Amino acid sequence: MMAEDYLLIQGMPGTGKTSTIVALVRLLVTMGRSVLLASYTHSAVDTVLLKLKEHFTDFVRLGRAGRVHAELQKFGAEIQTQSLTTPEEMEKFYDSKPVVATTCLGTNHPVFQRRKFDICIIDEASQIVQPAAIAPALLAGRFVLVGDPEQLPPVIQSPAARRRGMDECLFSRLAADGNTVQLTLQYRMNRALTAAANHLTYDGRLSCGSETVDAATVRTLENRRSLLMLDTSDLDWRHSSDAHGAVSNAAEATLVAHIAAEMVERGLPAADLGVIAPYRGQVKLLRAALPAAVEVNTVDQYQGRDKSVILYSCTRTAARRTDSTGDRADGMETTDILSDHRRLTVAVTRAKHKLVLVGRRDALTTVSAVRPTVRTPGRRAGAPD
Repeated sequence: MMAEDYLLIQGMPGTGKTSTIVALVRLLVTMGRSVLLASYTHSAVDTVLLKLKEHFTDFVRLGRAGRVHAELQKFGAEIQTQSLTTPEEMEKFYDSKPVVATTCLGTNHPVFQRRKFDICIIDEASQIVQPAAIAPALLAGRFVLVGDPEQLPPVIQSPAARRRGMDECLFSRLAADGNTVQLTLQYRMNRALTAAANHLTYDGRLSCGSETVDAATVRTLENRRSLLMLDTSDLDWRHSSDAHGAVSNAAEATLVAHIAAEMVERGLPAADLGVIAPYRGQVKLLRAALPAAVEVNTVDQYQGRDKSVILYSCTRTAARRTDSTGDRADGMETTDILSDHRRLTVAVTRAKHKLVLVGRRDALTTVSAVRPTVRTPGRRAGAPD
């Protein structure tokens, strides 16, 4: 409310950044402010609106109807403007809506040529390349960036572009003491999983929001330990790559599927179990081996989601070495997503009660999962990686 130009909100895992955005939008509308709500993906925009519509419905969702969530179709611009016939009616309609929601790339809509907003709120801002984030921010007098630079970065395919800083998001570029609010009370992970997230990334800043969350376990499983590593180093298993470079490990996929089946047989609801693999090739194998009720996806697709139990299939069985640029060195495979610290952070913070890592310890200990230099206020120097 008091920010002169902009504010950053770092929403750590499970801290309720969507609920925070919804509360902020409701407060701003109550104060008579107009709000532009944006994110990079349609699903992220819809996630906020689905929660917002429980309290407030005077908004319009821009975008093609086919890309909008079914429960939000009636709020879509295509539906709400069907009966309007003149430019004046269209302008009056759009000006009357206190909240307009769109993707960052949807800011080429004609409404933005004639209207400026009081506040722009950009969700998942740490995953958006700077040019895409700047576009909606310029349409308002002030803007709020919501995200977590310790989680998924912008996806940049070009190694040269990454080396030149294209994967730096606007959130990280602007972050400084005094302009960033950190959400640190989380309501997802129990005590052990919170400790793992703190050790890996958050340097003790993340804490359980209630005693119930802190002590929660999976009561249907005999092994109550919340964090387990199933080491396959003694097994002669090797990952493989197809002609398109898709990485998979058939033996490990079979093992993960067996563990999942055992958990479901012992009483764990299939909908409470999630399986994550860092490679699309492994995801394909796992989906074929598991029932549809068990959600299997990549790390990126699990961003913003959680399950009671997560099985993480590490897949790779060989180390790789890289040169200082991150490119291939000495004939070894190039560094990839398994050694991406921010994706690792996402993977280990999806489980609420139990996380099981399946993979070769000898390979994983050689992975250079070095924490990237991320400008985040409040981090303690020298914290353990």
